[in-house]
Amino acid sequence: MATVQELIYSAFRLANVTASGETPSSTARDDAFAELNRLLSSFSAEQLVCYNHVSESFSLSSGTMTYTWSSGGTWNSARPVKVTGATAISGSFSRAMRVLPMHEARKLTDNPDGVTAALPSVLGWDQGFSSMNILIFPPPNASPGTVTVNSIKPITAFSAVSDNITLPPGWELALRANLAVWIEQEWNGAVRDGTAGLAQSSKAALVQVNQELLAQPEQVAA
Repeated sequence: MATVQELIYSAFRLANVTASGETPSSTARDDAFAELNRLLSSFSAEQLVCYNHVSESFSLSSGTMTYTWSSGGTWNSARPVKVTGATAISGSFSRAMRVLPMHEARKLTDNPDGVTAALPSVLGWDQGFSSMNILIFPPPNASPGTVTVNSIKPITAFSAVSDNITLPPGWELALRANLAVWIEQEWNGAVRDGTAGLAQSSKAALVQVNQELLAQPEQVAA
């Protein structure tokens, strides 16, 4: 199992900045470490790249339509990048929910008769920061159940160069190659075609893994 430092040193060699057996200075290594975490953050935002698909269950509150999703929010877990699916559950009953951007979900919230539901049918979400805003409709009734939500979460940044790298297949190569592109640009002022090609193809392989999963239409209630 490689460490972050080993990946960084390998990226410097791939960029042709250091030779076999040589290592960059500690300052150069630390600069590359910061860039590596920026790459992770960028890959997290690209939904066809990010692998961190999560399923979580959250309690609903009677009559409450709006929730916040973040560490410390009413849905207390890390803020996701995107909501990809949801199911309302009450006892042994369940209902697939329509998952929509907030502005689209708001169009479905006419409720002049004050109807509530044990199994809400719509979940709206937005890109609010630092908390994502969530809309549940119709409002949960007096015996609210739960919502199981599928989402894409940001990939956790590395905390130190001594961290071991534990990533799905293909990720170590993609990070190494894309970090090498940055190193070549920073140190040599230009990126060789071979390095750029490896960075593109290794990232494309990650995209292919998620493409079929995320190319499906939004989940729609019956």
